[in-house]
Amino acid sequence: MKTTFVKKNWEKIVLILIFALLLLALIWLVKLFQETQETKATGLTYIVNRAPYKTLQPSFYNFSAELQKSILWVTSTKRDTNLNDEFYIVSYTDFMKPFKITRSNAPKADGKLIPYDYYKLGFCPITKEKLQIPDADVIERTSDSDADTIPDQIEKQYGLNPANPADAYYDLDKDSFTNLQDYQYNPNGIDNPKIHPPIIRRLILSGISKAKVPFIIKNIVKSGKNKKLWNIQINFDDPSISPSTKFLKIGSTVELPTLSYKITDIIEKTYEKLDPKLGTLITYDNSIVVLQTTKGEKIQAQVDKTIYEKDNLVIVKDIFSTEEYKIRINNTVTLGNSYIGIEEYILSDIIIDDTSANESLVFERDGKTYSVKNTTDYMKPLSSLNVQKKD
Repeated sequence: MKTTFVKKNWEKIVLILIFALLLLALIWLVKLFQETQETKATGLTYIVNRAPYKTLQPSFYNFSAELQKSILWVTSTKRDTNLNDEFYIVSYTDFMKPFKITRSNAPKADGKLIPYDYYKLGFCPITKEKLQIPDADVIERTSDSDADTIPDQIEKQYGLNPANPADAYYDLDKDSFTNLQDYQYNPNGIDNPKIHPPIIRRLILSGISKAKVPFIIKNIVKSGKNKKLWNIQINFDDPSISPSTKFLKIGSTVELPTLSYKITDIIEKTYEKLDPKLGTLITYDNSIVVLQTTKGEKIQAQVDKTIYEKDNLVIVKDIFSTEEYKIRINNTVTLGNSYIGIEEYILSDIIIDDTSANESLVFERDGKTYSVKNTTDYMKPLSSLNVQKKD
């Protein structure tokens, strides 16, 4: 009977055995994983072999001495003895070694840095011009006994007193800039009136306001319905304009010394007001005359009212000459004279801020821009030159 049971259910028995084996294998794997996680390294010893070293002597850091003893570097020699070779180098080595440098005093070298050894050779490696070793040492050339920021050597060169700091604020060449300003701009400009900072540095911003047109529309004499035939009475405030009253029509031009306005239209407006004495309504003319500037901008001028330009009027003052200039955008201001040179600047922008302290003007000249504010670092030279010169 048992045999019959096994025969009938052998497949199930095999599946049960396989399942049991898989279950045992899974239990074994779980146990093995747990033992691996719990395993800790014990009894391990790390042996470190420290590299032997010796204390370096201070002489080791004298690379020049070490270089001479070493056979790892190419001996320093002249690469080429031909001074006309553009690749001529006094000496070279494969070892990085600092060397003395100085500025070339060759006329065309523009003060560029060169190895000091070229002074011993007597020529500039940049321009191939001759070099001369300065006869004064560095301390003498850069000393400033009176602390006026002009070196003693420069003061002696131009006949100033190295012991008198006041002479920095006089004007040796009468170019309207102090000796110090000239020196800071160009050391060769102290006694040359043509060499000085831009003259616009003398300007400060005095104010920005709407430009007042120097005439008013006093009356419009209307005759008929054709506005082009009406006469416009214009009164001028400028005493240089004669006659002071003119009658013009639409299409005419109001000519001023520096500006002109073309009359393009009349906008007819009237209003009535009760006259208490007469007890009746009086008609008043409130018409507007349309003016066009040379730039094409239109301004409406009301009868018997002050007229203002659309552009702002800028007032700048020359600290040196105390002269004031009133200019508008794109106008040119001319500064200087034939002695120090004449410079023209164009007003290209007006920067207006809520606070007048931040207002500024932008001028252009020869592709460069200059800012003019209500302050400047320009200092007017002292009135007389009282310099004690040293022999």
